[in-house]
Amino acid sequence: MLPLTSFGEIKERHPETEETCAVCLNKLKMEDEVRELMNCDHVFHKECIDKWLEHGHDNENHNQTCPLCRAPLINSVWVSPSQPHWVVERLLYLCGDDLLPC
Repeated sequence: MLPLTSFGEIKERHPETEETCAVCLNKLKMEDEVRELMNCDHVFHKECIDKWLEHGHDNENHNQTCPLCRAPLINSVWVSPSQPHWVVERLLYLCGDDLLPC
């Protein structure tokens, strides 16, 4: 599952973060619960990205990509505690499923 945080916390860490949810096209407010995708840093309302991910479970083509840039989603289970998370995230973003175990 993708981590849940407030948009205000993300803006503190990344002031340049886009302030519009690309799924619903509404402005992200500081108090909104959001999910930040680990590899591409795109941010969406919790409800929007959850619906996006659930929609794909009705067919064989699961929506396991970012709705904005189509980068493959990273599951936090794949990240080894011994490696810096940003290294793993960036490699998965660049190489996609080729790095995932079968």
